Amino acid sequence: MAAGYFFAILALLLSPLLPAQNPDPIPAQSQATDARQLVTEALAQLDASEKDVRRFTYFQKMRSVNLKPDGTMLEELTRRYEVTWINDLPYMHLLEIDDKPLTGDALRKEQKRYDDAIAKKKDLGQSTRTKTDGYKVTKPSPGYDIALSPTYRLHEISLETADGRVNHVIEARLVPNPEDKPRCLWRFMFWISDKDHALVHALIDTSEDTSEACQNTRFEESYAMVDGLTKPIYRSARFNMPWKKGYMHVQDYEGFTGYRRFQTDVTIHPGGPVEDKALPPENQPPK
Repeated sequence: MAAGYFFAILALLLSPLLPAQNPDPIPAQSQATDARQLVTEALAQLDASEKDVRRFTYFQKMRSVNLKPDGTMLEELTRRYEVTWINDLPYMHLLEIDDKPLTGDALRKEQKRYDDAIAKKKDLGQSTRTKTDGYKVTKPSPGYDIALSPTYRLHEISLETADGRVNHVIEARLVPNPEDKPRCLWRFMFWISDKDHALVHALIDTSEDTSEACQNTRFEESYAMVDGLTKPIYRSARFNMPWKKGYMHVQDYEGFTGYRRFQTDVTIHPGGPVEDKALPPENQPPK
């Protein structure tokens, strides 16, 4: 399972949500309105950051674990990349496989892949470029905006302080509607900075009475401000996928470090990129 594929799965799982009928009265209406406004502002900042034209290079570590229905290992894969740019398109330069730096033939093959990508793309117009040859297809964030639909009720649970920063903790749950029960009963959690209303952390999981396909599903993302933009620093996902006569359990992890503004004179070569700092312990992909 390629890391990042879980966002496409999430989009499919979220799609069946339909508007609920008249919701029950909501207590503390002002609190609900404030919570909805905070989430609206945070997601607007996230959307603007994803669309911003400023370019960054960074390191991306991906780990994917697929387990059989009985919990035994089916596949495990770890890759570490430096994400840079070639001719206006992002490129994922492979640095490590299973936590070991590329050497020998593997390093030469990766260098050739990079050189071929430059040669193939340099004279192509935007409309004729393909997104192959190691180019990274930018993934949008999961469907957080569904939490702002009429089918959800938002309320602030608490204020938390972390690293000297005060964050609003907001929960979004489906409005009860016995006549229209979606396949997946999603719950959203948002940690939003009190200072600038930026998204700090987000979580999507399911309630206990959801369908088997959605049981034990959990998506998380952590963010940090980079040059005034909301950038991901950690993603994780756990979900089930049909496999033979049961469900395969998928666990994906991504860490993002070493953000820096892209320079047009940056060239990747076998000597290696500028080293990034290790992921903080709380953001390390599980072993």
